[in-house]
Amino acid sequence: MAGFDQDAVPAEFLCPLSLAIMEDPVFTVDGQCYDRFLIEEWLESHDTSPLTGRKLEHNGAVDKRLIPNYNMKNLIEKWQKSWTERLGVPTIELSQLQLNTTRPPKLFSQTTFEIRGDSPNFANAADRHKKSALIGTGKDKNVYRGWWNGRDVAILEFRSGTCETEAQILKKLGQHPHCCTFYGVADGARIIVNELAPLGNLSDVMEDHRDKLTR
Repeated sequence: MAGFDQDAVPAEFLCPLSLAIMEDPVFTVDGQCYDRFLIEEWLESHDTSPLTGRKLEHNGAVDKRLIPNYNMKNLIEKWQKSWTERLGVPTIELSQLQLNTTRPPKLFSQTTFEIRGDSPNFANAADRHKKSALIGTGKDKNVYRGWWNGRDVAILEFRSGTCETEAQILKKLGQHPHCCTFYGVADGARIIVNELAPLGNLSDVMEDHRDKLTR
């Protein structure tokens, strides 16, 4: 999980394989903790520890069991909540975000309940759904077309770095009458939710309409 200033994150919250905050921490039989999807990927072709190189064994037999680390998950979630409270921005439940996978893309007002039912919840979206809803990508984030609370939104999912500065800037920009509304953050500030720019990329809009934005 990305979206935070890594220098401020407790080291034990970081997966040793990605150095990112763990979303689903699990133990291997040797007591090491990893993010589930990364260690599962490793174990598809290995029976050793990615850290020590030693075989993962129990009673002399290879053992690739993964044990949920509920305590670590709870600690991470509490830390993320306190971080977003300190940031002072609205929090949105991840379960409320829906990807807009319509083709050609349709606004919320142009769809029916049945059409929206074919687009997945962001939390459960497969890679193919995200690819279909992708409208932009950058060095540290992907931007998806989506819906939230009956609104057309841009969902910014951070892969690395920090969203703190960007969230604060967007919060201020969202108060400007000529800029898109900033709605809040989700998933422990790994995700930022903005109004979908009606004219396309927000950076391009700001440049094209600089004279209006500075009035």
